[in-house]
Amino acid sequence: MATVLTANFAYSGAEMIGVAAGETKNPEKAIPKASRRTLVLLITLFIGAILIMGALLVPSDNALATSPFVAILGQASIPGSADIMNAILIITLFSASNAGVFAASRMIWPLADKGEIFPKFGELSRHGHPGAPASQ
Repeated sequence: MATVLTANFAYSGAEMIGVAAGETKNPEKAIPKASRRTLVLLITLFIGAILIMGALLVPSDNALATSPFVAILGQASIPGSADIMNAILIITLFSASNAGVFAASRMIWPLADKGEIFPKFGELSRHGHPGAPASQ
């Protein structure tokens, strides 16, 4: 089960690109552009974060048992900064979960529309979006 969860997390970004392509007006131009921008942003953020953590933390630091970001902010002696970082990390987890729910609703709808799963999942909202019954 842990392996399934890890694989789902690792590949959910590629899945979201496919879902976004179906929701985009001009996917031939928008998806490659968004993919390149996202790749540059992620590489910059990850490499930047690794460089900062490597410069500020030593491998034998006991604070590494928690989040490295929280450890760095705790060492900076900025009041409440570690709590703010923990809140940001929790909000990020909720955001990723929300993206998963969005993608799942967009993938379940065509299955229900074709009669491959329970038809109730094929209902659209009053605005024509999958994931909510038309009566709402």
